[in-house]
Amino acid sequence: MGEAAQQKFSFAMPRCLIPAERINMGVVVVQNGVIRFVNSKFEELSGFDSGSLIGKSFIELISPEWRTLYEINDSPEYEVEILTRAGERLPAEVSTSLIEFNGAPAEMALIRDISEQRRLEEELFRRQEELIAMTYELEQSNYLKDLFLDIMRHDLLNPIGVAGNFVELLLSDEDDGEKRELLKAVKRSLSKAVELVENATKFARLGSTKNLELRELDLKEVVEEVVHDLAPLAAKAGMRIENRITESLPVRANRIIAEVFANFISNAVKYAPEGRRIVVEAERGDDFVRVKVADFGSGVPDEDKENIFERFTRRDKKGVKGSGLGLAIAKKIMELHCGRVWVEDNSPRGAVFVAELPAHRA
Repeated sequence: MGEAAQQKFSFAMPRCLIPAERINMGVVVVQNGVIRFVNSKFEELSGFDSGSLIGKSFIELISPEWRTLYEINDSPEYEVEILTRAGERLPAEVSTSLIEFNGAPAEMALIRDISEQRRLEEELFRRQEELIAMTYELEQSNYLKDLFLDIMRHDLLNPIGVAGNFVELLLSDEDDGEKRELLKAVKRSLSKAVELVENATKFARLGSTKNLELRELDLKEVVEEVVHDLAPLAAKAGMRIENRITESLPVRANRIIAEVFANFISNAVKYAPEGRRIVVEAERGDDFVRVKVADFGSGVPDEDKENIFERFTRRDKKGVKGSGLGLAIAKKIMELHCGRVWVEDNSPRGAVFVAELPAHRA
């Protein structure tokens, strides 16, 4: 072997060859801008064999869009796109360090394929754009929903109220029995419309609520207020409410919790007047507090015990007032309190509606 061949062999196969082959990244040694050594991993990444790379300018391997950045770069770490033999662009992260190669200064570059990382970043960016678009659409949807609710509540309730006032005036001056019954039917329909608007608005507001402001409350006092307020309604239906809660029931709750008990009691008045009474009781456990509202009517069929709390689901009760949203509202309120509701059979007949809250420990 001649002297020139020996120099070339020595130049192309430096001492760093063995450790370089053990590195799971591409290794390229560049001296005076020219490639002097590559490991097999870089051959795999680029698709070129070492014979076609040695002596080639390193910048020729960089895609044209990245060459200017490469030339002005003075950082030891940077990203580029490597042109592969197949004509593809390989995203790569490059870390450089100064070494001595065959007795002269050189630069060693560790090249890591970041194709998967780039793909994930692009996917993340795409998902973020989608999320931003969805958030904007949701905000617009919530704005339109709130606008619709305000229109429904204010602009719809006003004419219903006016119509109700006229019906009251007509009733006060009407002596004909048949006409009075018709006017009372109109009055009941208007009252039902008001209840529907109020309940729909309430349910929609609760649907967009993530949490409630909680404070220490005594459920005994809350239930007492509800019973006092609904006693006239029950008496008008020929029913009485028996409140058997005598001990304090401390919980962390929002005052809106009263809506749950008010709904249970008013439902008993509407659905079970034949039972003549409603019994309100409480039960305390180590980690729960339950309030039970029992009626003595016809009860709730087993097939309805779960779906009765779902939105717009109502038992088939002809002539009974109600929007079908009351129990759905009660369920949502309890969920916001990390509680639950259910209905079970009463003995000997009727239904027991149960609201369970986590117990509060001072």
